[in-house]
Amino acid sequence: AIHEAAIKEKRAKEEEDRRKKEVADAKDPAKKTIDTLVNLSAQEKDKFKSAIDAADTMDKIQAIITDAQKADLAKQEEKSRKEREAN
Repeated sequence: AIHEAAIKEKRAKEEEDRRKKEVADAKDPAKKTIDTLVNLSAQEKDKFKSAIDAADTMDKIQAIITDAQKADLAKQEEKSRKEREAN
């Protein structure tokens, strides 16, 4: 029974290490995605990238990217509306 517990503990640790590596490996591509959002200011991009650095799950990273994309789209729509109003 002790041996089985040790094996389960080792597998759990390996799974946790794999998950942490997966999250760490996803951070740079996620930040590059943020950098492609042309309607966000550098300050806004930095805020999203800092949130990515602090994220500890894939779901959190994806949620931050989604939030950034929504913010980018909202700024694009606002810019288009202002251009229409100006003409």
